[in-house]
Amino acid sequence: MAGRGSARAARIQAETVACAQRAARLRESRRTAYLDLIEQTHRLGEFHWVVLAVLRNNSGTGSGTGSSDGH
Repeated sequence: MAGRGSARAARIQAETVACAQRAARLRESRRTAYLDLIEQTHRLGEFHWVVLAVLRNNSGTGSGTGSSDGH
């Protein structure tokens, strides 16, 4: 009887460890995805400011194309 109890306890412990490892991998995966999202959002924000600056600079030219040769 004691052998079955020990085997059951070992199985439960192994399942608990495996579950904890899966949870840790999931947390790390989510953290990595969140950091990637933050990085991409930051890049998009920087691009937005560059586009706004270009649009502001070209709004005074009259042509709207930014072409310097008048065509």
